[in-house]
Amino acid sequence: GLQDQAQWALVSLEGWRAPLDVLRDPQLILSPEAVAAALWALSTCQKWEVESLTSVPWESRCEIARLALQSAARFKEHMMLQGHAIEVVGLMLWAVVPDTVQEVATSAVSVVVEAMQVHHSDGRFVRIAALALARLVEGNAAAAGLLRRCGPQFEELLDQLMRTHDRPELLKQLCIVRYAVCGAMSLLETLGKEKWRLMQREALLFALGDLMDDCDVASVLKMDAVARVCALGLEAHDAPGPAGISALGRILELLLQDLAFSARADASQEAAVERGVEAIVLRLQWELESSSPAVTVYASALRALRNVSRRSQALADRISASPAVIAGVDLALERDYFSLGFDSLWQLLAAVSFFCGVERLMGLLEKYRDAPVLHEVAFRVLVDDAEHQDGSTAAGSILHFAPRLAIFVTSVLRRMVPDCPNPKYNPLHLSTWAAALLGHVLGALSHRSRADEVSEASALTQTGCEPSSEEEMVLREGLQILVSLPETFPSSALLASKVCRALVRIKLAYGVGSRLLPMLHELGTAKVIEDMMQRFPESTGVTADIAVAMGILDGFGPILRLMQGRPSSQSVQLAGCRALVEIRRMGVQCAGDEELFSVTSAVQQTQEVFSAQEAPSLHAEAELALGFLRHSASQINGGRDSTG
Repeated sequence: GLQDQAQWALVSLEGWRAPLDVLRDPQLILSPEAVAAALWALSTCQKWEVESLTSVPWESRCEIARLALQSAARFKEHMMLQGHAIEVVGLMLWAVVPDTVQEVATSAVSVVVEAMQVHHSDGRFVRIAALALARLVEGNAAAAGLLRRCGPQFEELLDQLMRTHDRPELLKQLCIVRYAVCGAMSLLETLGKEKWRLMQREALLFALGDLMDDCDVASVLKMDAVARVCALGLEAHDAPGPAGISALGRILELLLQDLAFSARADASQEAAVERGVEAIVLRLQWELESSSPAVTVYASALRALRNVSRRSQALADRISASPAVIAGVDLALERDYFSLGFDSLWQLLAAVSFFCGVERLMGLLEKYRDAPVLHEVAFRVLVDDAEHQDGSTAAGSILHFAPRLAIFVTSVLRRMVPDCPNPKYNPLHLSTWAAALLGHVLGALSHRSRADEVSEASALTQTGCEPSSEEEMVLREGLQILVSLPETFPSSALLASKVCRALVRIKLAYGVGSRLLPMLHELGTAKVIEDMMQRFPESTGVTADIAVAMGILDGFGPILRLMQGRPSSQSVQLAGCRALVEIRRMGVQCAGDEELFSVTSAVQQTQEVFSAQEAPSLHAEAELALGFLRHSASQINGGRDSTG
């Protein structure tokens, strides 16, 4: 107890480095109480997410994982310490790991599996181990391959654990591990292998819905997946409705996507789609006719039908005209949105946006103007729709309403971020998705064909300006609040990534020679981006997004300085190479021979510092960057020859 309290206080004051120092101490590591408290403090006292872990360098995360594994080996009889050690290993090696860390993650797998076998009857311990295992195999093909080589023995262990335990979170993690090791189709095979209880069936169906992308159509048809999921997930008397609908909807999307690219129609495939759509519509109708419709069921059905409709215009026309769908959307518009969970909110708002249009959705937001969660989910839906519509400005599209949405999003951020109506809500989440949406709608202001919509939007701000000046004001105000968000939420890597991607999208939409660059320089955008780079130097994905933003605004120079400034950091070099590739794809050119030579030399030096065996991903990215740079050299020389 004293150790726990002392180390909790240390973590509160000094962060994750305090328990790391304990695990390094040659005297303290001999005390199981001190080690257990340090591991507990690492896993519990700080709320870790993939995003927050980016603040810990991979070198430190790897060291913590190694020390945790050594502690578990030193105190094998200390079950609580074992659980804390496994949890810490899973946390530290969570998400896609760099090549230099994969060996540690792979070696940890054997320790976790052995612990699961020893303590298979202890639900809490198995939950911790399953979560750690799921994190270890995520993005780590070597770790998944190790488990795959265990063969039927490991699959039987998973089956045994699924039969024994029925906690939803544990079952979810076991399904993720099964998917990583055996593939998505194994989930379908497992579903029909024996008579599972409701909780197990629900977990398998939800996992199948989440992980269908890796299935092949031939296997889906051969196993009659549509009929199997209909029987076990929708039509049985104890069917887990939302899970079955989710799985069936994803199967139908897979089949429709394949049909869209097939040279000729497949009758059995089309029949499977027809049966699946009919089953979802019928399940929606049953639910709406009940005395108290379950929102989780009809929201799942509307979302599945919306996603299917996006794949086929013919199906979209039929589904939109269905009385059950019309009644379901009407019911969605009448819901008390303050009482809904996040998933149901997403599903219903996505259905409203698709089946009723953006204006109905915005009307709903005006009705609930003090509901930040509702606005966050709506922004997520609008971003998803904009990406699906792929830049379309046709009537009814998201970008058709770009000026109105830009004004609306800007006003929401100004109102809710400094003074959120819900004191329990973190406006960071709203800001993150608002930034992503601003990237789409501010970029769309560049289309001169939008002048009529801008003129209409001017009535909302009551400025009386001409359309061109009004568009410029909307753009400036949107950019101003966009570049202020990283300063408001300086520790959020995800927000930094969204802001940088939004700036890149806007810059590409406006092109070269527009008034956008002077506006960005006036707002101090370069300084904001530079500050973000200082805050997230070791997170490859975020660093790459920041570097791309640097490059798209100021050319190759900032990326070159980034790579030269940290030549020994694998994550920085990988981010720099990725950024070079991306900005060349976007058409950014080197300033001349001297800059091209310097950038090429920096990439070549990276290949010399890190061996191909040590960092294969970095070498592949560097080789791709060199290919683009060689193409730049040929363009420069070609232009010089033609001038001569």
